[in-house]
Amino acid sequence: MNSLWTLTGRYLRKQRRRTILTTLGITMAVALVAGLGLIITGVQQILIGDAIDNTGNWHYIVGSAPSDAESTLNTPIEDLDMERHPITLSYDQATQLSQNVRFEKAGLAREYQFAQLDLATPDSDPNDASNYNYLQMREFDFVADEFRPYRAVSGRLPQNPGEIAVSMGLMDKLPGNPQLGDTITLQIGYFTGARTDVENYESPVEYTFTPKQTCTYTLVGYINVVSDSSMMNTYNAVTYGFQGGEDCYTTYVRMKPGSDFNQGMLDALKENGIDHTGTDILTADGIVSNYSLLRWSGQSANLEANAAFSGLFILLAAIILVTMGAVIRNSFAMSVSERITQFGILRSIGASPKQIRGLVLREGILVSLFSIPLGLLSGIAAMAIVFRVVASYEVSFFKNFKLVITPWPLILAAVLGLLAVLISAWSPAVKAGLVSPIEAVRGHATLHGERIKRSRRGKVLGKIFGTPGVMAARNIRRNPRRFRTTVFSIGLSVTLFISIGSFAQSASSSIASVVPNGADFTVQYYVPSSTEQDAETDPQVDADIQKNLNLLQDLQSTLHQTNGVSKAEVISSSEAATRSIQGHYSKEYQELMSEYGHYGSSSWDSDVEYMTLMFVDESGYNSLDLGGNAPSYQQLTDGGAILFDTYSVNNQGTSITSIRMSDLKVGDSINLLKTLYDESGELSFTDKGSVTVSAIRQEAPWVTGRSNTAFTLVLSKDSAIANQFSPYSYTLSVKCLDGQIEDTRTVLDSLETGRYLNVTDIISEQLESRNYVATINLFLYGFLTVIVLISVLNIINTVSTNLLLRRREIGMMRAVGMSKGQLIRMLLLECTLYGFSGALWGSIAGELLYLALLHTGQGLIGTTHFFPTSSILLSFLLSILIAILAGAEPMFRIIRTPIVDSIRAEE
Repeated sequence: MNSLWTLTGRYLRKQRRRTILTTLGITMAVALVAGLGLIITGVQQILIGDAIDNTGNWHYIVGSAPSDAESTLNTPIEDLDMERHPITLSYDQATQLSQNVRFEKAGLAREYQFAQLDLATPDSDPNDASNYNYLQMREFDFVADEFRPYRAVSGRLPQNPGEIAVSMGLMDKLPGNPQLGDTITLQIGYFTGARTDVENYESPVEYTFTPKQTCTYTLVGYINVVSDSSMMNTYNAVTYGFQGGEDCYTTYVRMKPGSDFNQGMLDALKENGIDHTGTDILTADGIVSNYSLLRWSGQSANLEANAAFSGLFILLAAIILVTMGAVIRNSFAMSVSERITQFGILRSIGASPKQIRGLVLREGILVSLFSIPLGLLSGIAAMAIVFRVVASYEVSFFKNFKLVITPWPLILAAVLGLLAVLISAWSPAVKAGLVSPIEAVRGHATLHGERIKRSRRGKVLGKIFGTPGVMAARNIRRNPRRFRTTVFSIGLSVTLFISIGSFAQSASSSIASVVPNGADFTVQYYVPSSTEQDAETDPQVDADIQKNLNLLQDLQSTLHQTNGVSKAEVISSSEAATRSIQGHYSKEYQELMSEYGHYGSSSWDSDVEYMTLMFVDESGYNSLDLGGNAPSYQQLTDGGAILFDTYSVNNQGTSITSIRMSDLKVGDSINLLKTLYDESGELSFTDKGSVTVSAIRQEAPWVTGRSNTAFTLVLSKDSAIANQFSPYSYTLSVKCLDGQIEDTRTVLDSLETGRYLNVTDIISEQLESRNYVATINLFLYGFLTVIVLISVLNIINTVSTNLLLRRREIGMMRAVGMSKGQLIRMLLLECTLYGFSGALWGSIAGELLYLALLHTGQGLIGTTHFFPTSSILLSFLLSILIAILAGAEPMFRIIRTPIVDSIRAEE
């Protein structure tokens, strides 16, 4: 029955307004799903690019250093007594492994040797190996940047045997001050560190350098990476080729895409006869996994963050499709309702229920054929704009953010969009096929399951608005199906507005909580670690401390007179241990530390917690601006303290969390212990007294310029407890007026820094962090805006059609004497009641969906729940306003229609 296609096109053209609204709804929904997929792909590329920039473009490193070159410094205590089976590869074994067919690319390396340079400071003890500068020799048979994130900032990377490039920080520290192209001779050996007491992480570390050979290289460049080693005073050096040394190598591996990387690596080891311990690739001794790159490539055994991404994507896509489904279903349901007579005539001339169903479904297919391609193109165009806007922000995290048009987001959006249209149109199509031909032609038919019932509501509105109020209250519920449809449409919009808006606000607040919002610059003098003991016997040491403190104070005076400086304060800091925190860790902090593997470990089970002590004078305390209920400086002098115990952390770019670390309260006492190592290396604690918590604050003091990651106490410099702790650092913190930093930067750039004195430009970090927050808000609120627009279209379509379907009823009311004024009040009240009812149910559902979003996104953003009072109040106001505006146009159109024409209208 090809003529049905003609009828379908004719009706879509006749109902141009509804067709346009339906098309816009489908287009925006498909665009949003496609855009969401493109964003997921873009973020994945960001994370993969970031992993490559930070750790290199490799998946696994196979091989261990010789046993006498290994350091026990970072070996877990519980592993020290275990029998270890490292993988030691000879040159032939490493070469054979690198040729495995499962690898896309592989290369050999040797990275366990060090070169000892000159003393880090001329007056250091030459008998202490830790006082020297060192080069960690990274020998490759490939150009370094093929696998490692090394870039030449001057000269080039080594490409020929015997060439070397070293860290930029060594330009003036190499023996003989060589230039590019000169040869250098280095003493190569093993540099290892071990604790004096391997069962105590707090015991001192002894470093040893064991020379093995002397090698000569040609200096060809300086590289960007200072050091990847945990050893002190250590820099990087990369070479091409191998000189001498033991026959012990590692193999860098990049797997072929499209396979199971973990299993492929294990199979390659087995095929080459390489034994390893552990049940899988993560527990194998002698195999290093590039965890970040594997995780974001979907190849990690730890899928926690991936599950959070997938769960959030599925939930957001479901929200989009449900919203689109509601738009389509309501549109087709209303379309079917106003064409009952037409369907009855078609049934009378021989059309079957199947053909009637096909007629309705064809409308959906025709609309989809136009809407889905338009939605895909709109999604790509919108994402191109978003990606360009994001690229304009100075955020290093988004430096790899590029629009990558892959097939899966577009195919998924098209398929889901078409399924949503067909599923949403199916129910109205089935009901259209059940229309009775005789009743439809007579004009008395209703849709199957649509019943009219009487209502006795409206007494309250009747007392306020009279007869229009009574009739409005009864009319909206007279047709339960229409009432549910209209309220559902409005409620769905409110649900999305509250849930996604509140989630966006929570996420934004959580991200902002880890963004530093304090000092713009800091100048910090670190007191050498041995000074505290030496100062008691050597007056010269105390004089050196006073000299640097005077330098900071003079600089403070200069900055106070510098244009643009708002504040400049010198704060001294120290460290104390305490046993008062045990038993008072917050539940959230315990759970977080358990996830990181700390809670329950031997170090956590210790009854000692360490705290940062910040000592301020009265002027410095007043500059902290802690609020009106902050304790007075005299209270701090009398033994009070302000506690900062909020833990804010960005975990590897995947989880942002801000929580309290303890459940301490104002009035609690904190016992402070001084730590000291005796001559045998034993750590001892001396009780120096207690302080009382006078106030608790969540945001770190502005003088730190950073978010909290440790317990911090602010104490009076004039208190008795201050005399018990020697400062380990003095910090000059500088806060500038908005946009007025250049003069301050000029003053600080002229400062001569050294090993113990450095300048930190925090405002650059703040700029990037704030741009990061702005970018996240762009995505969250952009998504919310499109969802709300789709929902508003749904409300307009539903409310306006609901009124148009009652033209005959309204005409009868006018015929029996209802004035235009009464009619307008009645219809406006109906729209208001629809808006209020939808907002009521939507607020409840919105809060539940908000909780679901928080739970699903917890693996990415550690958000905190807050009751969305303002969002709920705003949703009531907007839903009523939109419902009234949606009903205004059809209401005045009906009123302008002659009464006779209204009564003749189909309903």
